[in-house]
Amino acid sequence: MCGNGIRCVALYARQNGLTCADEFSVRTMAGPRQVQITASSPPRVRVDMGPPILDPTTYNNHLTIDAGEQCFHITAVSMGNPHAVIPVENVEQVPLEIWGPLLEKHPHFPAGTNVEFVQILGETEIKVRVWERGAGITLACGTGACAAMVACHLLGKTSRYGQVELPGGGLWIEWDPVDNHVYMTGSAREVFRGVIGEM
Repeated sequence: MCGNGIRCVALYARQNGLTCADEFSVRTMAGPRQVQITASSPPRVRVDMGPPILDPTTYNNHLTIDAGEQCFHITAVSMGNPHAVIPVENVEQVPLEIWGPLLEKHPHFPAGTNVEFVQILGETEIKVRVWERGAGITLACGTGACAAMVACHLLGKTSRYGQVELPGGGLWIEWDPVDNHVYMTGSAREVFRGVIGEM
């Protein structure tokens, strides 16, 4: 499951005639996801990311983990993939290239985990830096933005909705109290085309 990827797939499908609808379902290995293209200039895509997974034995606990010489207070949330969310005073001062891999491969997460360091900017705004499982430092993570907003609300630090600022751009995240689903809205655009294989 990739939150940013699903917005790109949805826009590609709409712009290339694979569907003529502005609302449709995309099947993923984490289950079907409903998407809605909400604007055309620039295109914005809203995705129903489903409910966060808060299994009391696995995810809905606030962990304290020692990794290296550091002690981390983690809120673990799954959005179809695992996330370890850690509030900090200033995300720019986090040595992500050191702490990220330490936590990704920590024994508490036998399948590995994505890691999000989060700075609270206000009740409806947070700033996030991401270490993605298997990829390292990335500019953005859609599922990570969702997990970060859920975790921050569980910790009593934010509302159930807000702007998530990432190095690659912003996302609007809503955790609906009625259906318990998390909704992600963000832009998408085509940046290049290429050919794979011999000409």
